[in-house]
Amino acid sequence: MTFVTARAEGMPQGTITLTKARGDALIVWDATDELASLISKKPTRKATLAQLESDAALIYGDRAPALKKNARSLTILVLYTKTGAISPTYHTATFEGVERLLTVKAQTADFKHAAQWSQSLAAGKTPAGISLEIIGQLPPELQ
Repeated sequence: MTFVTARAEGMPQGTITLTKARGDALIVWDATDELASLISKKPTRKATLAQLESDAALIYGDRAPALKKNARSLTILVLYTKTGAISPTYHTATFEGVERLLTVKAQTADFKHAAQWSQSLAAGKTPAGISLEIIGQLPPELQ
């Protein structure tokens, strides 16, 4: 099941895919569009990471209520598409792979705390009740 969300609705941009709905649920968020939007504003690495963590908590809060009867926990895997040098033949950036950036995990029953968690993460603080793991790197163009 895939959902494309837009910032105008209060949700981050990108494709959100539920890949497992029972036991320990897993959602994969392709944050490429959101990351590109953030990079265009020239933020620091720390601010960009905090915003993506906060956005992942918003996704958790949006999706966890529907999963709470079937899944004990929900993990949001945040990834983005890496691009490389401009192809001289096609005049577009080359594809370099997918970067798994971070995971946010919490119990589905705790979905009511998602908005508070999002605010804490945006402020650079990891709140109790969630597990946050940085597993990749942000693009090198961020300072």
